[in-house]
Amino acid sequence: KAEEANLEILDVKYFFITILPLLYLRHLLNRDSEDEITDDERRQGFHINYLINKLLLILTMFENKVSKYLPNIFGGSLFLIGVKKPVKSE
Repeated sequence: KAEEANLEILDVKYFFITILPLLYLRHLLNRDSEDEITDDERRQGFHINYLINKLLLILTMFENKVSKYLPNIFGGSLFLIGVKKPVKSE
């Protein structure tokens, strides 16, 4: 997609490696029905438990410190840095 958008890719890294098992568990427990989202579902609040949020923050901070020592072959999200390629004049 980045190359189709005429971007030169400078760097690509996965992150959220340490929470990948939790993401998979969430996927198993909360399967998407693929139904259209209703207005009621959109209006529902999203509440995050303070302790769980703190634990996830600590895990991601740990990951940031050790990520340079881990192979970067998978993760929960992908970060891409790119620049627009110059347009070639003819």
